[in-house]
Amino acid sequence: MLQTHPANIERVLFDPKTISLYLAQSTKIIYAFGYEPNKILVNGLTHLTCDQATGVIQKKLYGIGIAFPEIEQNKDGSCEKAIGLHAFIDRIKQLMPAWLQK
Repeated sequence: MLQTHPANIERVLFDPKTISLYLAQSTKIIYAFGYEPNKILVNGLTHLTCDQATGVIQKKLYGIGIAFPEIEQNKDGSCEKAIGLHAFIDRIKQLMPAWLQK
């Protein structure tokens, strides 16, 4: 996992003052919170699953991040969801090249 984030990504606290300050100067924003994914409606279906190994939900539909986190096994054998900015960056670097090939 990355210990530092890329220079072009800045992590900020979400509050009205921060939004006002950063929104005008941003070209992209990642806004994530919570641990339960919202239901996604695709072709009338709301119960979609994400392939843990590939991030594929359906053809040309991919899941990543807090809604579809990677499950990691700890040294003690227990499992946990890999969430947070660094986990997101690591996962997107791992999966996106294959997605772009499709």
